[in-house]
Amino acid sequence: MRHDAASEHAVDVGIQLQELLGTIDAALFLKEQVIHIDVALRVLLQPARRRDPSRA
Repeated sequence: MRHDAASEHAVDVGIQLQELLGTIDAALFLKEQVIHIDVALRVLLQPARRRDPSRA
């Protein structure tokens, strides 16, 4: 379960930014949103390990 709705939204936006602008911009966005580095690395660099939104 994600910490809160704001964090969940930030991660979702970060994933979309990665697709549009690349990993560096997405990582900078997640850092600005105070998303823990472990989470940011997982969602940006290991897409297979992303959480299933249907299980949230």
